[in-house]
Amino acid sequence: MARPKALCLEALFDVPEGARYRACTARVGTGEGLALGPAAEVFWLEAGGVCELVVTGDDRLAALRMPGAPRIEVERAGRLTEVPEKSPTILLDQDVIAVGPRRFRVHLHGDAEAESAPVPVTAVAPRAPQAPMRPPLEIRQHPPAMPARRSPTPDDPALVPVPEEPAAPVGTAPEPERKWWQFWK
Repeated sequence: MARPKALCLEALFDVPEGARYRACTARVGTGEGLALGPAAEVFWLEAGGVCELVVTGDDRLAALRMPGAPRIEVERAGRLTEVPEKSPTILLDQDVIAVGPRRFRVHLHGDAEAESAPVPVTAVAPRAPQAPMRPPLEIRQHPPAMPARRSPTPDDPALVPVPEEPAAPVGTAPEPERKWWQFWK
């Protein structure tokens, strides 16, 4: 069952101090909920948005461009795609959504306990760089038994000599070496 998603929208354009981040909640399904306006406004439960941020039936965050809205783009890992009208475009954490010249970075935080209106976030702790996850090192107290190595025997196929190519018959001259340009003729 799909649940509302908690997220922050980070404004990537000049904004007053304390208005860069907005904590938001995306609702399940379409209709009046969280939306972005044509001048980078963040709407909640109001009409006037050109791009809705909704949770789809399979519990994923999506951007939905309204009919007649200006061009809306999503950027992920250096790639850019346009959001088509009335067709959801799935958003992931750290995606950038552009409404006209204004851009927002989406910080997806997971399921929300309850729906809430967008509120400014004034203090944000810097995120520590994360190392790629590696599986933990496994140290066994009792390793599995390994088969003993066998010593080679005279009839071991690995020790049988490989026959050499027969030598040229006695009295024949070896073929002269050809230069690379002689192969073109």
